[in-house]
Amino acid sequence: MPSVRSVIRAPWAGIINDVPVEVGQAVLQMMGKDIAQIVSIDPILAVVEVAERNLAGVHLGDAAEVRLVTGKKAMGKVRFISKSASANTRTYRVDVEVPNADGAIPDGITAEVAIPLTPVPATRVPRSALTFSSSGELGLRIVGAGSKVAFVPASVVEDQQEVMWVGGVADGARVIVQGQDFVREGQQVEPVEGETPKTAAR
Repeated sequence: MPSVRSVIRAPWAGIINDVPVEVGQAVLQMMGKDIAQIVSIDPILAVVEVAERNLAGVHLGDAAEVRLVTGKKAMGKVRFISKSASANTRTYRVDVEVPNADGAIPDGITAEVAIPLTPVPATRVPRSALTFSSSGELGLRIVGAGSKVAFVPASVVEDQQEVMWVGGVADGARVIVQGQDFVREGQQVEPVEGETPKTAAR
C-alpha cells in the first residue's frame, strides 16, 4: 500500500518549541493530540493589570517601559486595554507590545511595566472630607452660591496616607473639610476659611 504524505502548515510564523511525537509513531495514535508547539515571540507581549482609578490615563499607542527580572529594559507600546474588569481583583488587563526580532526576551519571563499616565486635574483634600450623598454617591460637600451647601461628585485620582487627590472639583470651590456630615444640601452656613487645598496635575 503506497504511503501518504501530508504537509502541515502553521497559521503564523514562529519558533518550534516542542515536538511531542516520534518518527514512526502511528498516525491514529495522534488523533486529537498536539504534534508541535510553536511560539511566536516577535513582537512579544507584556501583560499587566491596571487599577480602575488609573485606567482613564492609559490609551492605545501609549509608550511603556518594560523592565525584565534580569535587569534588561525594553520599550513598547500599549496594544490592548480590556473593557471588562477582573472579577477577583477589579483590575483591567493591559497588553504592551515589545519588538523582539532577535528573540532576546523569552516567553513567560517576569517583568515590570511602567506606563506614564496622562496628567489629569486633581484637588488635594483630607481623607475625612470625602462623604456620600443621600443616593450613595462619593463626593464632597462645598459652600456654593449664597453660602448654601452643595454636593459635588468626586473621583479618586490618587489615594495617599493622609490626603486624597480627587477629580471633579471646580477650581476655586470652597470644600467643607470639617462638619460636612452635619450639614445637608441647600442648608445655609457660615463658613470659616481654612487652608486652601492645592490643585495640580497628577
